[in-house]
Amino acid sequence: MSSDFNSPVKVSLLEPSEMEMLQAFLNIMGFNPGPMDGLWGPSTKAAWDMFASENGMDAERINSDTWSAVVGQEPREGFNEGPGGEPIFDQNGGVTVGGVANDGIIQTEELEFIKQNYGSIAYLLDDPDIRSLIEEAMENGWDADRLAIAMEDTDWFQATSANQRQWDSTVARDPETARMDVEAQATIITNMADVYGITMSADEAYDFAFKVKRDGMSQDQMLRAIGNMARSQWTGEATGQDGEPSAQMAATKDELAKLARTYHMSYTPEVLEEWAIRIFEGRWTFDAAEATVRNSARSAYPALKEQLDQGMTLEDFFAPTKSRLAGLLEMNANDIDLTSERWSPVTQMYETDNQGFRAMSYAELGQFARQQDEWWQTDTAIDQSYRALNGLLDTFGAI
Repeated sequence: MSSDFNSPVKVSLLEPSEMEMLQAFLNIMGFNPGPMDGLWGPSTKAAWDMFASENGMDAERINSDTWSAVVGQEPREGFNEGPGGEPIFDQNGGVTVGGVANDGIIQTEELEFIKQNYGSIAYLLDDPDIRSLIEEAMENGWDADRLAIAMEDTDWFQATSANQRQWDSTVARDPETARMDVEAQATIITNMADVYGITMSADEAYDFAFKVKRDGMSQDQMLRAIGNMARSQWTGEATGQDGEPSAQMAATKDELAKLARTYHMSYTPEVLEEWAIRIFEGRWTFDAAEATVRNSARSAYPALKEQLDQGMTLEDFFAPTKSRLAGLLEMNANDIDLTSERWSPVTQMYETDNQGFRAMSYAELGQFARQQDEWWQTDTAIDQSYRALNGLLDTFGAI
């Protein structure tokens, strides 16, 4: 990293040499980061979090302005001089934090021994419980396995998962590899977000990627998390600038409504929204939604069970009837919604003498059509009325 980088950098992924500079800076500023070991340990994180909080900064990242101060190792206007305004340097030139002299917590040769023998946990040296165990391990000649067993009783071990411990160790020992892994994961997340119609900034994708790597999230868990983001946008909890839900979510809901219509089923907007959310969360598929709708249609139209099982939709089955009705009423077939109550008689099934079922006959369909208001606007109805009137006038000798 250099002092002229263009965008904020994740603090936890600083190089060891950069972390040492940050630790020295925090010490100067009066926030004890623990040993100057270049590792992102609990004390360093706590010190940075407190420093960032007191200065109104983003604790996740460090920007170029702050980094310039870190490189210069000088407080600048706007940064605190230390907790409670206490002097940072004592009369002997040593760093003082909270009135207690920090003489360099651990000797260099001890640190090197720990890194060589217990490298995977060296970043935890500033945790008092872990430090105490490491000192005991050094004194009694424990190997790494013996120390690892003893650490299982610490609060740190109980509060973290195996994947989190492994990731934190990787971040501390090989931050460049960790950074590359996070950046690659962030690219995957950004692409997934685009597919789901979610607006996600580069920083949000990076933070989410870091969480995915540290928590060891599976593909399904990651999809669920992204689905929850989509759900938040859809329900208005995190809408865009125009306050509208994601276009992809809205399109999925529309497709589900269209699917329902093909089977002459009607669902509330809330049901369709829940289905869309399930699909986005990876808990459901569009095919599963269609199977659900088809089963509902089988219950509503038991006479058509065989056709439905063969892959036919109710829209397919009643297409000839709908076309015939549109012709009789001289209407556009698209203006006739057979799922509405007005047109429901057209989709009734009638029993036959041999205990079968049939749809409305053309004669019955014609009778139904003549009962509709649109009928009297058709050329057929007007022509029939004209001929009937002529016949009546002719009967009375008017023509």
